[in-house]
Amino acid sequence: MSLTKTRTFKTPETPPTRAELLRWAGWFFLANSLITLLIALRYLAVVDFPEGEYTRLFGVLAFVGHFVSLGFIGTVLMFVPVLLLPRRGPIFVLGIALAVSLVLGVTLDTFVFSQYRFHFNGMVFNLLLGGAAEEIFSFSASLWAMLMVFVAALLSIEWWLARRVWRFVLATPGRYYGYGVGFLLFAVFVTENMMFAWADASAYTPITKQIRFLPAYKPLTADRWFYQYGFADPDSAKKIARLDHSSSLDYPKAPLRCNTSDQPLNILYIVVDSWRFDTLTAQAAPNIFR
Repeated sequence: MSLTKTRTFKTPETPPTRAELLRWAGWFFLANSLITLLIALRYLAVVDFPEGEYTRLFGVLAFVGHFVSLGFIGTVLMFVPVLLLPRRGPIFVLGIALAVSLVLGVTLDTFVFSQYRFHFNGMVFNLLLGGAAEEIFSFSASLWAMLMVFVAALLSIEWWLARRVWRFVLATPGRYYGYGVGFLLFAVFVTENMMFAWADASAYTPITKQIRFLPAYKPLTADRWFYQYGFADPDSAKKIARLDHSSSLDYPKAPLRCNTSDQPLNILYIVVDSWRFDTLTAQAAPNIFR
């Protein structure tokens, strides 16, 4: 007598388990971390990385570790909803909403940083939510239309990605690829934070000044620990700081020369800081326009 063993396969219509939904959240936000990482490459257009293998290595690890950690926050936020309401529909909607907020926030921040060299912060939000926002920011109808099209396209992409990740989770039951990927990314996160902590204790500015290019980046600092165990010398911090001769400021292009004239021209300079070029119009600034 032969015994046959039947194997049942899970279909998309089968009610999901909490473990499957948590796996989906992990892979879904990991995919969105890669999307935000690709978008964050726009920061490189205005970033002048210092020379040196270790400083460039930190830059790469910091980019990867930081944006993966932002995605990990989304996974953590999904934990309680999955436990309370383990249904695919509501979990998909919540996950897509969080992912769209993450990707849209990073995208808008790249535009803000490329224009003003700082990220979204409390000051920017106060300006946006304040009563004088319309006087400070001027958004054309075409700009609003582009934003709406981008959000609609992003929602479509996220819905497609959510379904693809779900199919991947169903097709790989009992396979724990996530543990290996998670361990690797955790190692990247720990390494770049330890590199920054040492650089901060040693005043090694080629590394420490790179964090201003990453939005909402809160690195590890452990000055006392490095001093206590001899990994950093507080007395040599000033000497190490002098090693950094790199700067994004490229001025002057040539030696400065001053040629005086017996009859200097009567010139009035009007200097305005952070003024948008397209507001120099007869309607916005009639006196300066004339």
